[in-house]
Amino acid sequence: MSLVPGSLVFGSTRRAFVLGGAALATALGSGAARARTAGNIRIGYATLTWGDENARQALADVAEVGYRGVQLRLQSLPLFATPQKLKAELTRGRLTFVCLSGGSMNPDRVHRAAAIDKFLVGARFAKAAGAQAIQVNSANTDGATVGKAELMAFSETLNELGKRTAAIGLPLGFHTQANQYGRTAAQIDTIMAATDPAYVKLILDTGHHVAADGDPARAIRDHGKRLLLIHLKDVVPRPQVPAGQEPYEFLELGRGRVDFKSVFAALSSIDWKGWAIIEMRPYTVREGVTAKDGALTNKAYLAKTLGLTI
Repeated sequence: MSLVPGSLVFGSTRRAFVLGGAALATALGSGAARARTAGNIRIGYATLTWGDENARQALADVAEVGYRGVQLRLQSLPLFATPQKLKAELTRGRLTFVCLSGGSMNPDRVHRAAAIDKFLVGARFAKAAGAQAIQVNSANTDGATVGKAELMAFSETLNELGKRTAAIGLPLGFHTQANQYGRTAAQIDTIMAATDPAYVKLILDTGHHVAADGDPARAIRDHGKRLLLIHLKDVVPRPQVPAGQEPYEFLELGRGRVDFKSVFAALSSIDWKGWAIIEMRPYTVREGVTAKDGALTNKAYLAKTLGLTI
């Protein structure tokens, strides 16, 4: 597969990737398809909400509602057959390919090299389609205690992966999640301290962080220089759920426990510039509510409550 130039090009040297969060996020906002800005922050949407098999419809709906940036998932890339076909669809919708959710990694040193090579297959496809960044998660912890040694080994994996994605021009963002590594503020602190700022950035998820009793505004202030993207979702607790189910539910903005005014105040306080991606789970149990309905609801909340236009 031959790579075509994307809208964001970084050099492959270490110096080219030693960028602060604000400078890197500014670069992320420099794609040909520009969002209507909300100050320094551009608001995009994740196609996850439509389900991987409906990513094409997601692109059409996101563009119609008026968002100008998207995050896609690795699992949806086969729908487009080639990077060039995906890029053409994005161009038709005047959408910036902000980020690819590239999959998960683990601390396994033995199989690390093979896992990184596999991750890079999707990364190269996304880069050729114009992606500006790539997200990595950890595997689910399923409630198990995570020790420091495990976090340090995982951080080694992130460093190696970040070097490889940097070499093809994609900054790597580690995504925090309530049921994975980075669940707590302390775990985020450990991972950020153990990883190289040149190669590993942070994608903070407001819903997941609050679900784990974290304070997103504080995390933004603590790690603003590493902040690549921010994911916006709301959350409420589910105190009585069967064993094995998540004790929280994600909702549209303004319908849960996340204090979005403090989140955006924290972003403003550090003069952060970049993409905030609204990322909702697929609508599978809420009868009569579509993913597009949710996109409209979130758009209205941003405008009415926060004074932000997309």
